[in-house]
Amino acid sequence: YWLNDFVKQRCLDRAAITKWVVKANPFEGGSDHTPFLNAKIPAVLMWHFTDQYYHTDRDRIEMVSASTLANVGNCALTTGLLLAGGTPATVKAALAEFIGIAEKRLATEAALSRAALVATPGAATLAKETLTLDTWRDYYIAATAKIPEMAASRINLAAAIAAGQARIKAAGDKGIKSLQ
Repeated sequence: YWLNDFVKQRCLDRAAITKWVVKANPFEGGSDHTPFLNAKIPAVLMWHFTDQYYHTDRDRIEMVSASTLANVGNCALTTGLLLAGGTPATVKAALAEFIGIAEKRLATEAALSRAALVATPGAATLAKETLTLDTWRDYYIAATAKIPEMAASRINLAAAIAAGQARIKAAGDKGIKSLQ
């Protein structure tokens, strides 16, 4: 679902202004968002370890970083306002942004796959890395079609979605071909 990439980009936008360090962990375990995902309701885990005392017996407000809370709060508010507005311009911008994110992710994953093949050459590694790229490509193609859901009113983006999906497919196919 596109929501995770959308929220992460809001954080990266904030980081560009504040020099805040933003990282992501695609293998995060369960949290408060899990019941929503289990019910097929789009949700995202938005958290940041604000200090070394987080979830310890020394977790006190005076130990919390005000600047980190400001950054996380700003990203959550910006995301919420954009989603609540759901204007055609916002939806079109989100679609274009998502396609760019997909192309960048596919290029990154292809580079990682090529490095994995250098480190461990062979058919098994090639099959695993091809599956990884196939999976990312297919995820982004499917997620692209869901972006119009953020629109407050009906908007026809069929041509833009098809063009974006073609770009994503091409980027994924290029990455897979680079493994040969």
